Amino acid sequence: MPARFESLGDDRIDTRFLPDPGRLFDAVSRADERLRFSAGRTAELVLAERGLDAPAALKLAIPVMTRVHDLMQENASAPV
Repeated sequence: MPARFESLGDDRIDTRFLPDPGRLFDAVSRADERLRFSAGRTAELVLAERGLDAPAALKLAIPVMTRVHDLMQENASAPV
Protein backbone atom coordinates (compact mmCIF):
# COMPACT_ATOMS: atom_id res chain seq x y z
CA MET A 1 0.00 0.00 0.00
CA PRO A 2 1.55 3.35 -0.97
CA ALA A 3 2.13 6.06 1.61
CA ARG A 4 -0.60 8.69 1.73
CA PHE A 5 0.16 12.28 2.58
CA GLU A 6 -2.49 14.83 3.40
CA SER A 7 -1.58 18.16 1.88
CA LEU A 8 -2.75 21.69 2.54
CA GLY A 9 -2.63 22.27 -1.22
CA ASP A 10 0.54 24.36 -1.22
CA ASP A 11 3.15 21.60 -0.81
CA ARG A 12 2.98 21.62 2.98
CA ILE A 13 2.03 18.48 4.90
CA ASP A 14 -0.93 18.85 7.20
CA THR A 15 0.62 18.71 10.68
CA ARG A 16 -2.44 16.93 12.08
CA PHE A 17 -1.05 13.77 10.49
CA LEU A 18 2.52 14.04 11.79
CA PRO A 19 3.80 12.17 14.86
CA ASP A 20 4.59 13.99 18.08
CA PRO A 21 8.11 15.44 17.52
CA GLY A 22 9.35 14.55 21.01
CA ARG A 23 8.29 10.93 20.73
CA LEU A 24 9.72 10.69 17.22
CA PHE A 25 13.07 12.16 18.30
CA ASP A 26 13.20 9.76 21.26
CA ALA A 27 12.40 6.74 19.08
CA VAL A 28 14.96 7.72 16.41
CA SER A 29 17.68 8.33 19.00
CA ARG A 30 17.05 4.91 20.59
CA ALA A 31 16.53 2.86 17.41
CA ASP A 32 19.98 2.92 15.81
CA GLU A 33 23.07 5.09 16.27
CA ARG A 34 23.40 5.50 12.48
CA LEU A 35 19.98 7.14 12.26
CA ARG A 36 19.87 10.93 12.59
CA PHE A 37 18.05 14.03 11.45
CA SER A 38 19.70 16.33 8.94
CA ALA A 39 19.81 20.07 9.56
CA GLY A 40 19.19 21.35 6.07
CA ARG A 41 16.51 23.48 4.48
CA THR A 42 14.09 20.59 4.84
CA ALA A 43 14.17 18.05 7.63
CA GLU A 44 15.37 14.61 6.56
CA LEU A 45 15.93 11.41 8.43
CA VAL A 46 19.28 9.92 7.37
CA LEU A 47 20.59 6.40 7.92
CA ALA A 48 24.35 6.93 7.75
CA GLU A 49 25.92 3.86 6.21
CA ARG A 50 28.42 4.11 3.36
CA GLY A 51 28.83 1.95 0.31
CA LEU A 52 25.34 0.53 -0.03
CA ASP A 53 23.49 0.12 -3.29
CA ALA A 54 19.72 0.64 -3.31
CA PRO A 55 18.72 -2.97 -2.48
CA ALA A 56 21.25 -3.18 0.38
CA ALA A 57 20.15 0.21 1.74
CA LEU A 58 16.52 -0.88 1.68
CA LYS A 59 17.38 -4.18 3.37
CA LEU A 60 19.10 -2.21 6.14
CA ALA A 61 16.49 0.54 6.42
CA ILE A 62 13.42 -1.67 6.82
CA PRO A 63 14.38 -3.22 10.18
CA VAL A 64 15.73 0.12 11.45
CA MET A 65 12.50 1.94 10.61
CA THR A 66 10.49 -0.97 12.01
CA ARG A 67 12.37 -0.42 15.26
CA VAL A 68 11.52 3.32 15.13
CA HIS A 69 7.85 2.42 14.58
CA ASP A 70 7.86 -0.06 17.47
CA LEU A 71 9.45 2.51 19.78
CA MET A 72 6.88 5.12 18.70
CA GLN A 73 4.09 2.66 19.55
CA GLU A 74 5.75 1.93 22.89
CA ASN A 75 6.09 5.67 23.56
CA ALA A 76 2.45 6.29 22.61
CA SER A 77 1.30 4.23 25.57
CA ALA A 78 3.75 5.89 27.99
CA PRO A 79 2.70 8.98 29.91
CA VAL A 80 3.98 12.27 28.50
